[in-house]
Amino acid sequence: MNTKTAWVKPLAAARGLDHLGTQAPCIYQYGQLLPGITNVTDRARYFSFYPWLFYNFENRWSKYEWEEIVHKFRKAGCLFTLIAARHSEVTDGKDFNHGAFMVGRDTLVPALRELDENASLKLSTYATRDSADKNRYFKNSLGGLGQYYLGAFKEHYLFTGDARTGVQFVIERAEQIAEGMDRGVPGDLFFEALENDEASRDILDRLENFCPCKLSENEIEQKHLIDLFFSKGNYSTENFGEQRKFSLGLILRLIEQYHELTIDPPTSFDHFLFRAAVYSGFLEKNRPVEILPILAPTLKAWRIYQTNELLSIACQGLFWAALEMLSTAEESFQSVEHYVAWFSQSEAVQTALHGRTQEKFKQCVSDMENNMPALSDIDHPQHELKMARHILSLPKKGNPTSVHAEMITTSLKLLLSLAARGDTEILTYTQVFFPKSYYELYPINLKSFHYHIHNTWADMPLLELLIWLANQWGIATHLNVALRKLRHTKLNTFRVYPSERGLKYIETPLPNLTSPRFSQALQILRDLGLVVDPLNDGKLSLTEKGSQTLEECFGN
Repeated sequence: MNTKTAWVKPLAAARGLDHLGTQAPCIYQYGQLLPGITNVTDRARYFSFYPWLFYNFENRWSKYEWEEIVHKFRKAGCLFTLIAARHSEVTDGKDFNHGAFMVGRDTLVPALRELDENASLKLSTYATRDSADKNRYFKNSLGGLGQYYLGAFKEHYLFTGDARTGVQFVIERAEQIAEGMDRGVPGDLFFEALENDEASRDILDRLENFCPCKLSENEIEQKHLIDLFFSKGNYSTENFGEQRKFSLGLILRLIEQYHELTIDPPTSFDHFLFRAAVYSGFLEKNRPVEILPILAPTLKAWRIYQTNELLSIACQGLFWAALEMLSTAEESFQSVEHYVAWFSQSEAVQTALHGRTQEKFKQCVSDMENNMPALSDIDHPQHELKMARHILSLPKKGNPTSVHAEMITTSLKLLLSLAARGDTEILTYTQVFFPKSYYELYPINLKSFHYHIHNTWADMPLLELLIWLANQWGIATHLNVALRKLRHTKLNTFRVYPSERGLKYIETPLPNLTSPRFSQALQILRDLGLVVDPLNDGKLSLTEKGSQTLEECFGN
């Protein structure tokens, strides 16, 4: 019998992000709350620029094969980014108005800065698809459309198709947007630059009307994009567009109300303020959020998301401590159970529990309920929001033993606080509908948390609870998540795993937040001319058009 042997190539390693699956429910929720906007669709004018390009295909590029169209399309993407970067240079230098988040800017902006006054850039140099060429502005064949925007465009029913078979323009929805942009830009000059394969400073200056900052000056284009994002008129889409409209309306209303507050020094309306407002219902202590009743369900849905985010951070904090302690342990462990037993008797755990190892979970929840800060007291160091931010900052500190203990303490307190708030509507996902079997795929979620509060954990001493969390909601869950990723993606995301020689440590993932598309939504609202930063101090306000849109969509 002939025998053939060979080495088995190790599977590709990947760091991954959601090692416990705690973030998946959060991601699913904000996907439902802001559909049609993703974490990579930052600029509103791409929603008119790409339709404008395809609008011009028939008249200008119909004689070309798809491959040649793709090359010209890539050059157009380079030119669009260069125009925005140049306009920032010659005006106010505020990138968020001009070139921020434009596709390929990491390659194209340095090239523009090195461009001599009378020289020009060859667009084809950067539009190349040669993977070995360091000048290539973007890998995807259709640039930012293929990589970032095409999925969102399909959701908005603007385009169909894909980069391989060809992308089709949906005339009924995209043509009016394209025509609106066409009336405000020098299209002939743009295509002349593409044909000549050059972009000088003079040409870029003459094409300044393509800059994203000019969107709000083109009233027709602006109206169509506002209607698109707020699901109005011809762009109305049931459920999908309606929920995005409500979330954008909520953000506008929060900005409007926050601008009315007297805060010195002014504080930027960032995602932390947004999280605090939707979770607590307060913009600052004793200043409740005031919204129209029509927006109340959306506010509650965002609170559910943020509560889930806090649960995720608490679990990630405990997982971080468990793995960091494993990485510094001076002994080896034959199994997860062996390690968890050692973990429970460690100095860090004993310090974290402060002699309360035998106190029952339900009693600790009751104590927390009697002593925790009010939900409105969002700046109190023991508020859930502050504890979550503290968890995110702890890995940067030194002195491992004390940091491990502090991480365990803070993460456990955060779990107790969430249990003590005890809002059943929030913890059972009212207004959120997950696909079938979602809870089985991602066992750490608000619904399972609610169940364990009243059943599994109720009579557990704190030490036993920590053992349970480190194992069941820690290493065991991580192994299941990593195995599932291995099966479906063929990527090795294990940060710890059992081996013939015992438990093998790889790396400790840092606790991290999800990105709920808030920054992208805010940038789009800026681009649409609905929100401005008049004093350049981060304190946003609504424009006249922003107030008008808010009133038209939601009333007084």
